[in-house]
Amino acid sequence: SNLFENVMEYTANNLEKAVTLFYRTEAHQQAEAHQWLTEAQNSPQAWSFVWELLDPHRVISSEVQFLAATTLHTKLMKHWNEVPEDHYEILKKRILESIVNYAMGPKIVLNRLCITLSAYIIHTVPIHWPKAFEELVSSFQPHHLPNVEPERVIWILLEILTVIPEEVRLCLS
Repeated sequence: SNLFENVMEYTANNLEKAVTLFYRTEAHQQAEAHQWLTEAQNSPQAWSFVWELLDPHRVISSEVQFLAATTLHTKLMKHWNEVPEDHYEILKKRILESIVNYAMGPKIVLNRLCITLSAYIIHTVPIHWPKAFEELVSSFQPHHLPNVEPERVIWILLEILTVIPEEVRLCLS
């Protein structure tokens, strides 16, 4: 039977279950899980469950964290119009906080969050975040993040800046 029919709401807990099923079952269930996860990523509820799943105090697999970070990136790329203008600032703050929370890894999650911030920048520069580049460069200085290895802080900054051209290309295509 299809586990996903009519039963599963798009909640953080159900997302975790679906990811587990995706990685631990046979092909037909994987296909169902994948379809459900794709629908979940496109749903308006994704804006809330991503933050629950990215909460550093939540004990979950890096696969689920990666899905959450990927979902956030997808939302910014494909559903930016769902973000009200008065939420731009809080969204920026939460993405930056997540980058700091995941600064020491898992690197796969951190990388996706850096790409997410790049997507955010593309949508908000220059009108809503005119000094994005200056602020990024000053925020991601080792002395501002004393709990993170200096090399990692620089890596994060470069990662964010390096993917911007690719994100612009994706946005425009």
